[in-house]
Amino acid sequence: METILKVKLNNNKIFKVWNDNIDSQIQDEHFQEFIFVSNYKNFGDINNERKIDFQSLAQGEKIEGYEIIPIYGYIHSEIRLSVKAFSCPWDSGVFGALVFKKGTFGKYKQKGIDSFVKTWQDLINGEIYGFTIEEEKICNLGCKHSEVVDSVGGFFGYENRNDLINSMLQHVDLSSEEIKKIKGEI
Repeated sequence: METILKVKLNNNKIFKVWNDNIDSQIQDEHFQEFIFVSNYKNFGDINNERKIDFQSLAQGEKIEGYEIIPIYGYIHSEIRLSVKAFSCPWDSGVFGALVFKKGTFGKYKQKGIDSFVKTWQDLINGEIYGFTIEEEKICNLGCKHSEVVDSVGGFFGYENRNDLINSMLQHVDLSSEEIKKIKGEI
């Protein structure tokens, strides 16, 4: 975790915002409705029985009872994903495929797919954040220690720092003076 903002507050408190590195196990937990396969890495399987291979899907393999949607990627300083092809032939192409049971979303299918694609894009670009409120204390040996008194992670893909911090501040129990001090740092 990389700290991207650190603000000293009253009463020996410190507010830290960090970039969260979510591993593949957590990613699998986030996407139980979907299976995402790519040349990069496969996430998920069908009923914990059959691993899906991207190369097989690229060659036209069908899976009974499942829909397969190609996911396109545009890679140029960061990765952008879409269910539609990008116009640039040099930095874009098929990035992977989204596999899910037919009827999973009913009338909300496109909304579910778009949400998955945006969240996955945030994951692969490392746009996942969290915050910690720590309290510094001096132990009986005279050493300074930090104790976590509040911590929340899983803030995905904010376009700017202000929106990210404001969203985080909705989840904290701080005085208005402390919140004002944090906002003054962004």
